[in-house]
Amino acid sequence: MYYKYTGKNCGVINTSYKVSESDWSVDKCKEKFVGLSRGSHLRGYVYGNDGVTEIPHSIIILSTDLKGINYYQANVGGKCLVSTDYKTWDEFVDWFFKTTGAWVA
Repeated sequence: MYYKYTGKNCGVINTSYKVSESDWSVDKCKEKFVGLSRGSHLRGYVYGNDGVTEIPHSIIILSTDLKGINYYQANVGGKCLVSTDYKTWDEFVDWFFKTTGAWVA
């Protein structure tokens, strides 16, 4: 998806979009992610169904604003599906729990 929006392959990840688990909050997510351009690829972690297992996950940004984030994702729940979703920042913070960086479109 990143290539579709930018015409280039992912290079070195931009770690200025990294947010540690200890810093994870609605305010920090708004500070870091509001304004990410369409097609940006955000990498992070979600918890598995057991609520303990850390699973790497990534999303492709469609849009962000002060209320929430709209994105593409794939392979949720072990299913090879591509879907779109919207989460408020409160919902996003409950779903993701840290990020490792982003490729910015």
